[in-house]
Amino acid sequence: MFCADTLRRNLSPMGIYDRDYYRTDGSRFARSMDTTPGGLGLGRLTMWSVNTWIIAINVAVFVIGKIIASIAHVDYFSEYGNFNTLDAFLRVEVWRFITFQFLHANLSHILFNMIGLYFFGPMVERYLGSRRYLAYYLICGISGAGMYFVLNFLGLLVAITLGPGVLHALPFLLYDPKVGMGVHTPLIGASAGVFGVLMAGAYIAPKATVMLLFPPIPMKLRTLAYALVGIAFFVVLTQGRNAGGQAAHIGGAIAGYFFIRHPGPLRDFLADFTRSPGKAKKTSYTRRPGGSAFSGKKVDDETVDRILSKVATHGLHSLTKAEKRILQKA
Repeated sequence: MFCADTLRRNLSPMGIYDRDYYRTDGSRFARSMDTTPGGLGLGRLTMWSVNTWIIAINVAVFVIGKIIASIAHVDYFSEYGNFNTLDAFLRVEVWRFITFQFLHANLSHILFNMIGLYFFGPMVERYLGSRRYLAYYLICGISGAGMYFVLNFLGLLVAITLGPGVLHALPFLLYDPKVGMGVHTPLIGASAGVFGVLMAGAYIAPKATVMLLFPPIPMKLRTLAYALVGIAFFVVLTQGRNAGGQAAHIGGAIAGYFFIRHPGPLRDFLADFTRSPGKAKKTSYTRRPGGSAFSGKKVDDETVDRILSKVATHGLHSLTKAEKRILQKA
């Protein structure tokens, strides 16, 4: 089984006052990322934030799933919630693009994923706002499944059209029935989303320092993020251990890299995803500080993007109260 493992052997945060964003010579967010309720500090998990709910749901699903499996001797959650090419695409069970993100194989699998969310999720949520953060996290997970699907399905097509022998020359294609890797092979785990969150953290606070568990050495967050993505590429290209999970990591990281820099489309993702067919889109109205009211998605997205750009350049402390309210509602 492919499990989207993540951040193993990687995260043990330094003291908060040792981090770069508390120094005067450091990163883009130096002197601005505090741990007050409006701050952007690492590891600050506000009660019942979206990030808290994501962690809580993952833990609840894991515990309840294990209890049911021990009683029924069948892991129903994994059976009907994992992502695999056969069910998700060929049988059009599209819910699997979401549900696989909340399933984990064992305690260590969920532990390291939740550690990643705990340390980096709050910072990204405060940067994007709660609604955008939820959309961002889910999209990164969906993109992870998409990357896994593309490589798996291409492998199937190559095997059918050119013969299975060709696959040996293309090890990055995730299809090899001889070793049990086929269209039915399941993918589970939160780490595609976690990799997206990690890429966002690397963009927001690239020079923030984390301490590796093994070996115990300090490393810049940006270096850690790109190193993990590099490892994922190497494993996929050589069809190493957990290549399917690493493919999901790559998909999540690519989506994260893009959407943290272009967050505008995130605002309406959940509305578009849940809107009933034929139901019109609501128009939102916002007022620029000191300006007049305006309406429409395009202008509203531009306003939020402008505020995020201001945070990236001058820090959170540079925002007016009105701008902070707009960001919180985004």
